[in-house]
Amino acid sequence: MKQITYKEAISFLLPRHYSGRKPSITYAFGYYEDEKLKAELNKNIMNKEAEINKELIKVLKEKIQLLEEQKANNQDIINAQKEQLILSGVSKCLNEQTLENINNIMWESHMIKSKTFDKTQGTMIMQELEKWAGR
Repeated sequence: MKQITYKEAISFLLPRHYSGRKPSITYAFGYYEDEKLKAELNKNIMNKEAEINKELIKVLKEKIQLLEEQKANNQDIINAQKEQLILSGVSKCLNEQTLENINNIMWESHMIKSKTFDKTQGTMIMQELEKWAGR
C-alpha cells in the first residue's frame, strides 16, 4: 500500500466508478500485487466509511440501551415471579441454584433469543428438578 498520484487514482478508478465520472480526490492510496495496482482507496471513501461507522455505533448504542432496559424489566419480572413462588411455598423447597438454572433456561430460550418455549426447554427444566430431587 502506498500513496498514488491523482492521475494514477483516476486512471484506475474511472473505468470502475459506478457513475463513470471523475470523483474529487484529495489524496489516494494504491494497493499493489506484483507491481500491478489492484485497489485504490481515497479520502472520499475513507470519509464515507467513517460516517457509516459513526451511524453503526449510534444504532448499536441504541440497541444496547434497549437491551439493558429489557434486561432490567425482565429482572423485575423474575424478581416478582420469585416472590410469588416464595409466597406460594414452592421455592422454599428448591435451592437458589436450581431456581437460577431454571431461570437461565427460560431466559435464554425466550427472552434473549426470541425462541418459543417448547418441549426442549420443558425437558431441560424437568432435568434440573430431577437433579434437585436426587440431591
